[in-house]
Amino acid sequence: MDVILTGFEEAFGGYAVDFDRQELVEMFRRRGFDPEVSFGAFDNGALVSFILTGLGQYDGIPTAYDCATGTNPAYRGRHLAATLFDSVVAGLRERGIRQYLLEVLSENEPAIELYRRKGFAVAAEYDCFRIVSSDLVCSAKEPEGDFEIRRFEPELLGATEAFCDFSPSWQNSLGSLMRGAAGLGRWGAYVSGNLVGCCVHDPVTGDVARIAVAPGFRRRGIASALMKRALSESASETAKVLNIPVSDKTLRPFLTALGFCRGLSQYGMSLQL
Repeated sequence: MDVILTGFEEAFGGYAVDFDRQELVEMFRRRGFDPEVSFGAFDNGALVSFILTGLGQYDGIPTAYDCATGTNPAYRGRHLAATLFDSVVAGLRERGIRQYLLEVLSENEPAIELYRRKGFAVAAEYDCFRIVSSDLVCSAKEPEGDFEIRRFEPELLGATEAFCDFSPSWQNSLGSLMRGAAGLGRWGAYVSGNLVGCCVHDPVTGDVARIAVAPGFRRRGIASALMKRALSESASETAKVLNIPVSDKTLRPFLTALGFCRGLSQYGMSLQL
């Protein structure tokens, strides 16, 4: 794993982002990283280009996910990633994987063109939202109704699927949440003993993986109370919510009302195998 982490840091070092190795390991675990279907190019033992692949089920289909693709700047222009991609796809087909998913920044035109040439098609358009936690807007209005916020166990994560208005992307899917459950904060809203809302977040990175309330219990201040509770225990100064579909009409205005700002935009792309 040290070789992979070093290769990752060298490939993305120019992004002016500090990478915490433990956070990277947790990210790969949540995304289902499987070394058996991940490939790299090496020079004297150093990983200079790589495709790290995750495996799991998505919408009930055996699926692969591109956890990370990168090339050391000194080795770019040699088509290493394109060559590795062919090896990945061959390995996935041997395993009976039926689809391959990835996300790419909408402004990264060279990468999008490469993926199109390899057979990927745009399947979704996403926006990501971010806030400095101390800037969270808390309504002065008192929450309506009698509800209790408390932690819930991982086995109830499946029940929260019914609260979502759209199918979450791979990294926020049920499989991802279950893989990372031990390190995730899980706050639930209960009415008469029944779970009616949730906020699932990473208290280290500030990543809010799921914030959702059952349709019959919305507009009562439950989601705001859940978000406030989650961010209050976060060690990160910022919070982010990734991959909200541009077509969403519920979560986007809610986040905006809380003070979240829209940031990066991504395409979700898929390849049928």
